[in-house]
Amino acid sequence: MVDFVLHLCIVCFFLIKQKNFMQNSTSINIVLNGKKIGAKNGQSVSQFLLEKGFKPERCVVEVNLSAKKYSEFKDLPLSEGDRLEVFSIVAGG
Repeated sequence: MVDFVLHLCIVCFFLIKQKNFMQNSTSINIVLNGKKIGAKNGQSVSQFLLEKGFKPERCVVEVNLSAKKYSEFKDLPLSEGDRLEVFSIVAGG
């Protein structure tokens, strides 16, 4: 019985370690408007901006020093170390 419990503990330990590794591998670090922030690896710039409360269709985004309009960043995947500067377009009189 003791051997079974020990074996079960070892299996649980490795499953927990693997889960933590999997979670960490799907997360990346980027810079948004000068602040380091986490994001999902492969997530599009548009999806990321929606999660952060922006309206992507009304933004111009500088991605790694290259200005892009919505049609250019809509499906662009985020990668480790990307630098985003977001400018919201506001109209008024």
